[in-house]
Amino acid sequence: MIPHALIYALFFVSGAAGLVYQVAWVRAFGTVFGSTVHSASIVAAIFMLGLGVGSLLAGRHADRRGDDADGGLVRLYGLFEIGIGVWGLGVAALLPQLSGLSSALSTYVAGANGFFEPSLASRALVYAIAVVVLLPSTLLMGGTLTLLVRHLVRHELRLAGHRVGMLYGINTLGAAAGAFAVDFALVPTVGLLATQSLAAVANLAVGVVALRAGRVGQGGVATAAATSAAGATADARARMWAVAAAMALSGFAAMGLEIAWFRICTTILWANRSTFSLLLTVILIGIWAGSWLGGALQRRFGHPARLYAWAQAVMVASALGLLALWEPALLPRSAFAEDWLAAGPFGRRFWDVWSQLRIVLFVVGLPALAMGLSFPLANAVVQRAHDAIGGRAGMLYLANTVGAVLGSLAVGFGLLPLVGIQHTIALLGVVALLAGAPLLWIAARDGGAPSSLRWSAPAAMALAGVVLAVFATLPEHHLPSRLYAPMDPRERLVAFSEGVNETIVVSEFPQDGSRRLYTNGFSMTSTRYSAQRYMRAFTHVPLLAMPAPARVLVICFGVGNTTHSATLHPSVQRVDLADLSRHVLEHAPLFRRWNHDVLRSPKVRAHVNDGRQHLRMMPPETYDLVTLEPPPIGQAGVAGLYSVEFYELARTRLREGGHLTQWLPAYQVPPSIIAAIIGAFVEVFPDAVMLSGYHSELILLGRKGGPPILEPAEVAARLAERPAVAADLAAIDLGSVADIAGTFVSSARALREVAETALPVRDDYPIMEYGSMTYHQTVLQKALFVPGEIGSWCPRCFDAAGAEAAEVRGLGGILAYAEALYATLAFRATTVGAGPEVAPLVITDPTRRAAAANAYETRPYWRRVGPPPAD
Repeated sequence: MIPHALIYALFFVSGAAGLVYQVAWVRAFGTVFGSTVHSASIVAAIFMLGLGVGSLLAGRHADRRGDDADGGLVRLYGLFEIGIGVWGLGVAALLPQLSGLSSALSTYVAGANGFFEPSLASRALVYAIAVVVLLPSTLLMGGTLTLLVRHLVRHELRLAGHRVGMLYGINTLGAAAGAFAVDFALVPTVGLLATQSLAAVANLAVGVVALRAGRVGQGGVATAAATSAAGATADARARMWAVAAAMALSGFAAMGLEIAWFRICTTILWANRSTFSLLLTVILIGIWAGSWLGGALQRRFGHPARLYAWAQAVMVASALGLLALWEPALLPRSAFAEDWLAAGPFGRRFWDVWSQLRIVLFVVGLPALAMGLSFPLANAVVQRAHDAIGGRAGMLYLANTVGAVLGSLAVGFGLLPLVGIQHTIALLGVVALLAGAPLLWIAARDGGAPSSLRWSAPAAMALAGVVLAVFATLPEHHLPSRLYAPMDPRERLVAFSEGVNETIVVSEFPQDGSRRLYTNGFSMTSTRYSAQRYMRAFTHVPLLAMPAPARVLVICFGVGNTTHSATLHPSVQRVDLADLSRHVLEHAPLFRRWNHDVLRSPKVRAHVNDGRQHLRMMPPETYDLVTLEPPPIGQAGVAGLYSVEFYELARTRLREGGHLTQWLPAYQVPPSIIAAIIGAFVEVFPDAVMLSGYHSELILLGRKGGPPILEPAEVAARLAERPAVAADLAAIDLGSVADIAGTFVSSARALREVAETALPVRDDYPIMEYGSMTYHQTVLQKALFVPGEIGSWCPRCFDAAGAEAAEVRGLGGILAYAEALYATLAFRATTVGAGPEVAPLVITDPTRRAAAANAYETRPYWRRVGPPPAD
């Protein structure tokens, strides 16, 4: 007899490994095929369908084998686990090599709106690769569940709900542990490849232990034929199909709600990798607890069909009711707990987890618990024949996963863009209630319950229906208005739109008419002076350094500031734009006053695609400039545009002498993460320099074929030859060569020195996604700011005696002012755990002090920033 505790322990480890694979594969395929919603969806769909089909096939095979008194199914389970481990190691090694194949198979086609997108054939071929690579492993993963269900239940059908609940729950608890560990411990510590390898080793170890445990003798095996009639009646088939339909509807609603929760929680919270992991962990723990509770309730009270209907009612009422009531003021708070967490040995990290966990628990906790009840209770309803235990468990699991996949696709690609999140959640409530109807029918047919119990399930469903009706009658945008309201009370709403990837809010500042773009509740960009200055500097500064640049790539459109500035240079013949979101591009007309309808420019060609994937699809030496301003650098998925591998790819697509400019908002993450990003950049562009487009909005500038150089005389001549460029720069106080040169803040030497303090960001080590779970200002390294080393970028700005060149008159004052400003402001911490303040730099030389004061008085930009610091 194999101890049940051993089976549960093995399946716990298996669940943790399986979740690690899923998370790692979504990320790896995002890097290989592009971080698009389609890429993530197809990986998730393959994973879930593989689990469902594998569970059905393995369950039917287990039924044909009959009883498992000799431990044969446990040995087969062990072989499955070994297969998963071996295949997992192969996939981990193979995935990084697929990038070239992906780009070779991809082509663009023009859509009706003029945007270019990867063709349907390209996507189909890429997704076919994903199926071939991932399906074998997921089939084996799905099979492990039903093999163990058959082994544990066998003749004890009255315990089916309890044992299935324990088994499914312990596997889900393992998945929760894997979800938490993968992003809170494993990837930040050892990287993606090692994390997948550890999961594979865990599978291999589980397989070996299961093989040894299964060697308990070679007894006879009862065949299914002797009892096949027991499960083949018309009534049993009707019951089976009714419960399968309920599980499909339940899976549809549950996965749809999970997508809605992800959208909601990443709007309320900061959308970084840890937020996703925390939300997934809470959902999985809820499902584990629900699975255990479902099995215990069925064992204690019986009547699993009525309990199933109860569970659906609780899920609907709690999910909709809690969202309708959502207010930050309702969250539990404890000043003592918060102070204790902040002061603890891990300070900021514990505080981050707690601040997000209480929100996630409020929104997700109770509905997730109710979701977990369904699988064990459904099995308790249908498991009435010894010869069909595995097949029926597999059929229910397949129905649930098919429903989940359909729910994911319907909500993500259909309902959210068409009817919005509030109506989507209401429709999902209807589907969840419908999932309880087949079980009420079964309960009515079975009878045998006391009158009080007989009417309790319909009453609970009716009560949930009342909650659903109230939710459906809430004012239009009741829920979005609590999630997506502009952060500045001075703003007024211009547009609100929900799409496949994001919810967009466009707001306006009535006092100056400027507008801001929010996506999923975060301010991404605007037309205000601060944004215009650094975004237009992305293109103007490097393009002025080149005699006749012809082709530019802009990654991430925003409101069109950067794209429009590139079109102003007369030698530029084509500006390629790559942006993941068609939805964002469709809102470009709302910013026409500033982007001048740039998407209609004959120079511009817009591609709805991941920027990295677009680069792969282009031939080498295509561009004179690649410039990018991705979403905030702590957000999930952004690391692929800051890694060594990305910069190496971009460098191959630059012509000799071509430039790359990269946004670096160094106030968003801790100094160690900034050092890792700079380390990746200087590994590929070792002579890079850093500029400041606006205050702390920094710009990394690299050049292929040598260090980037600013020649004052040449830039002055090009400004004279390009009047539209000169006017655009003058509007943002960069109209003179001295102002352009005065953006310099860091030399290659200083960047390399800072880079030595951290490992660089790599595809396998996306450490920048783990810097902080909340947006907060932090201290920057003082070593980054060395304006006095401007000679490394502009060697002719000063002569050997320190005199300014004629084209940069006043530059010395600008640099003196910058030294004092950056040392004083260098960016004092505004939140707990961000680090020590930086002492101000005192300018004691009277000449330099006078120059700094003069720079402040004569330069409009500095007057916007503030007065020079006192000595």
